[in-house]
Amino acid sequence: GKDELVLAVVDEILTAVGELASTALRHASAEPPGQFLDRLLHAAEEPQPELRAETQRIALFAWAEAQRNPAVHELLAAHYRRLDVLTEDLVRRWQDAGYLAADADVPSLSRVLLALTPGFYVLRLILPDPPDHDARRGAAGLLEVTARLPREK
Repeated sequence: GKDELVLAVVDEILTAVGELASTALRHASAEPPGQFLDRLLHAAEEPQPELRAETQRIALFAWAEAQRNPAVHELLAAHYRRLDVLTEDLVRRWQDAGYLAADADVPSLSRVLLALTPGFYVLRLILPDPPDHDARRGAAGLLEVTARLPREK
């Protein structure tokens, strides 16, 4: 039926995007946040640039569909849980390399980083040619500044 077809398409796209993101997260070593964001945001363009917009549209559809369809919600949550672990590991590596304060709230920064990529996708779909370089610099700066702010109690 329709729901099974939707689930299959969403799973295929999320798996492909997840593999690209996982590879980027694992191989980021200790590169600065801005360089990592640049690679992550352009990773989806590398193999087949013509699929970038379609992949992003399907991802956006998946986020909307997850609000209505419990199976899509669980599939999306499973993909995000895997990426959450890898993202937190990357933020710890940034901390170890000195890009983030030693007392930075790693889990919170990890969640912010995890949320940034979908935001970039939405901007690309809505704005004709968003200045990705400005957004990447802004995101890296936000992570760096936030990591240096005193923690709220």
